[in-house]
Amino acid sequence: QKFEPACYFYPSRSQANLIADIDNDGKAEFLINTGSNTVVLQDRYSAAFSGPPAPAEFKAYPLNETKANLQWLAVQGANYYQIYRGNAVDQLTFLNTSTTTNFIDSTVETNNIYWYAVTAVDLSLTPDESRKTTAISVKPGLQPFCSNALFIFPNQVRIQFSEKMDKSIKDISAYHFSGNLGQPISAVISRSGEEVLLTLEKDIIPAGSYTLAVKNVRDKDRTPIDTTRNFIEFEVRDQSSTFYIINAELQNERTIILNFNLAVDSAIASLKSNYSIEPALKIESVFISKNNSSQVELVIKNQQKSGCQFIITAQNIFSKSGIPIKKGQGSQTLFIFPRTFLSEVYTYPNPCRLGAGHESITFANLSQNETIKILTVSGKVIRTLKKTNNNIDIVWDLKNDKGKLVGSGIYVYSVSNSSGKQLGKLAVVR
Repeated sequence: QKFEPACYFYPSRSQANLIADIDNDGKAEFLINTGSNTVVLQDRYSAAFSGPPAPAEFKAYPLNETKANLQWLAVQGANYYQIYRGNAVDQLTFLNTSTTTNFIDSTVETNNIYWYAVTAVDLSLTPDESRKTTAISVKPGLQPFCSNALFIFPNQVRIQFSEKMDKSIKDISAYHFSGNLGQPISAVISRSGEEVLLTLEKDIIPAGSYTLAVKNVRDKDRTPIDTTRNFIEFEVRDQSSTFYIINAELQNERTIILNFNLAVDSAIASLKSNYSIEPALKIESVFISKNNSSQVELVIKNQQKSGCQFIITAQNIFSKSGIPIKKGQGSQTLFIFPRTFLSEVYTYPNPCRLGAGHESITFANLSQNETIKILTVSGKVIRTLKKTNNNIDIVWDLKNDKGKLVGSGIYVYSVSNSSGKQLGKLAVVR
């Protein structure tokens, strides 16, 4: 079969144009970003489909090494649903039927890739079967678990997982500490997802034994964490007479100030070789503050983009009274270059396709005090999100202020802080 262009449209400022039945008339609309507006086009030759609609919000993910879970929303009038599976997206064959909106495939094998799609069947319509949902791939495997926890003085915990995890480990609500420590205020991914560095709200954590519970996180293949091994214990030792980094702050575009709890030995603390910044950032020179002997000024070679996160490590440093800084006990601190320009804020995935496995939209490159409002194109505010922690992202779960999932369509978002306001558009396809 030969395909030929039906029309041309210029200009288009996006490589990911959206195709969806936004107005539910049975005909697909084409949404194109021109840079200043979103243009909606429709194929005048397309015919309305008279069968049932395909199930919305189709999701598929592995439960463990032998099971894959499929779920979707109910289709009004559907008698049952048909599940299709294949080894490739274009090789789907009938697998089974389900009268519910959930199906567990127990015939999968570890580390094989399977593609799934679902249709709705309404025997009162012609045709009685809907079109297939967008196919989603699943790779069954062992469930991840927490393998280690290391306390880093004065208020950070480094968590290690059994394998690489996805971005779900950035969500601070996934973690809960015992001992009234509550949730962390930030979560920074390291080692490509094998570890996460959590920062607690308290400046100094009292000595004692603590337990961390981790929930609702997944590995790179979307396999959920093993709920029998999602607890990990760690010890906080008595830190009396210790020497550590309190925090780091920006003095100017190229100077970072390290604040120590005690006055430093100026001869040793002024050596560049005793500091490192990751990801790799070259330190040009080091000075001891003239006005405060517990402050060290690190001058970096190049100005960094706002919002970039770095881990600063000090080693072989002594206090003025001779107390050494100990590795893993206050020798590191997280530093985020502050952001003021809202023009650097962006969203992903946009468009958000629930049928492709998308579950949320992330607002990235935020500072620490933005307010985000989600509006309909008519200007009605349906959700307000506020930045309340040190993470540079806010995740919108696609729900309105009443807790209900929003429908397909174009939405406007407003990001504002003390420096101004930035507007943008979002597209959601269910």
